[in-house]
Amino acid sequence: MSHTITTGDHPPDTFAATPRWAEFATKNELLRMFTAWLAERALRRAEDELQRLDDRTLKDIGLTRGQISSALRELARGRVDDIAARVAPRQY
Repeated sequence: MSHTITTGDHPPDTFAATPRWAEFATKNELLRMFTAWLAERALRRAEDELQRLDDRTLKDIGLTRGQISSALRELARGRVDDIAARVAPRQY
C-alpha cells in the first residue's frame, strides 16, 4: 500500500506506509531500543518474582525487600560492563 503525501513547499512523495518514528531510526537504533525494552522487561519480571518471596527467604539470599530493585539494577549493569569488556577492541 502506498500513499501520496504533500507537505508544504516539497513535491509529493510516494512511499510505503511507514510509522513516522521509523523513518528516522536506523536499524541499529531500533535494535538498541528493542534490546533495552527486553532487558527492562526481564528486570521487572525478576523483581516481581523476588517481591513474591517471604522476608525469611529474602534474608537467606542476603536481601531485604527494599534492596531488590537496586540489587537487580546493579547486577544488570555488571552484565553490561562484562559484555562491553568482551566486545571492546583490545589495546595492543
